Amino acid sequence: MDYLVVAPHTPFFQWQIALLVQSFRVLGMEENLAVLLVAGIEEPVQSHFCTMFANHARLKAVRLPTDSDPDLIRLHGLSHAIKTGFVSQRFVNLPPYCMLRHPILPPQANVTFTCQPDFTYNHIDSFGISSAAVSKRMQDKKQWLPVGDVFIFDNMTTEFFDLAASRGEMIAFDSYRDLLKAGKDSAPKALFRAAMSMTLMEAFGRLKVDTSRRLECKMIEHDQQSCVINYYYGCPPNFSRCFYPMDGKGVSFSDHPFSAIQRTPDSFASLYMKQVIQMFNDQQA
Repeated sequence: MDYLVVAPHTPFFQWQIALLVQSFRVLGMEENLAVLLVAGIEEPVQSHFCTMFANHARLKAVRLPTDSDPDLIRLHGLSHAIKTGFVSQRFVNLPPYCMLRHPILPPQANVTFTCQPDFTYNHIDSFGISSAAVSKRMQDKKQWLPVGDVFIFDNMTTEFFDLAASRGEMIAFDSYRDLLKAGKDSAPKALFRAAMSMTLMEAFGRLKVDTSRRLECKMIEHDQQSCVINYYYGCPPNFSRCFYPMDGKGVSFSDHPFSAIQRTPDSFASLYMKQVIQMFNDQQA
């Protein structure tokens, strides 16, 4: 089964892609991972992290007419990957900020994901996503799927992914507008998840959906069963991926993000991440 990750072609995401590729190497599954790096309206910037996965067999870099928002890039990149045959269905769609710990079993539905309590309808405003605008777009139904970040797709139409990209753009527009009205100088987050939730709700009854599997866990969790370790939230206050833009513009901590992960408190999830990094360091020595 294919695995696809789509990410902006920037140093911040390049080090995350390097970690993800390494986690596939550890499992002997490199050939299953398709990596799509996307340059939007900004020029791509290659960092030394690119050398860590430059020889990856299924690596592709493209330019797409999209905003620089990482979630919008992920949505448009996903649609592009389907249309061009870069991945074959069935496949797993991963976020860049994760590691694979166990191979994922084939799906029994068109769409498989894990529901997450941080993304219920009552919580989406905390991500900068306008619940009022979403409710209006959904004709005031206030129905919402608290989707996670990892999806398995099987036998899906290209129209579904086009619609998801369109919904992402729509939610971004509405949310930016409402944030500006409220005087907030910030950007909405988790637009990919929001777009998937809305698109799945619109396709309700036409797709078979499976939410019974625990596909992902957080970095801080004592979880040994989940196939994917998601470090979007990091390990506060010790580690956040946002500490390491690595682009020479933002405030990067003086050390290496991999070293920072190795210093985090132990959990079953973080211990596995440290093991993957140590194996990478041993290979480089």
